[in-house]
Amino acid sequence: MKNVFKKITLSVIVILTLLSTTESSAQSGFKLATNYEQYVNLYKNPKVKIARTAEQFSQMAKTNSKLKAIFDTKTLKAFMSSLKMSGNGLVTFSYDSIKTKFPENYKAQVDIVLAAFGFGPIDSLPVDYDGYYCESAGTCSKRIGSICIGDNC
Repeated sequence: MKNVFKKITLSVIVILTLLSTTESSAQSGFKLATNYEQYVNLYKNPKVKIARTAEQFSQMAKTNSKLKAIFDTKTLKAFMSSLKMSGNGLVTFSYDSIKTKFPENYKAQVDIVLAAFGFGPIDSLPVDYDGYYCESAGTCSKRIGSICIGDNC
């Protein structure tokens, strides 16, 4: 019974965090992207506060309360080792470390991470983004637990 209560409490916290992330983006005057074209528009707008480099994301993960709740040192290191960025922003990352840490609600955690880059929830992304990893330029390979922004790979 205690574990059920803990799971319910954690789920409520994650939902509230996700809602506040989405509200925060709306208050900042932008809507989270659900496709590549929308993402490019956000990325090119310097007024939109999103992570544009791996270094910016790493700094956000250490200072943003929502991201700090997801990333301990081990999880952040694993995530950062998989993160690829280009001159056009996010290319790919593995969320395996997040899924390992939060097996029952990892999607809500990944949604918070995606929001830091300017993307909407994982379930709103094109189907060819989730379950793929950018192996090399122009080559998204099937890999469970990863996201590949195909148009940016």
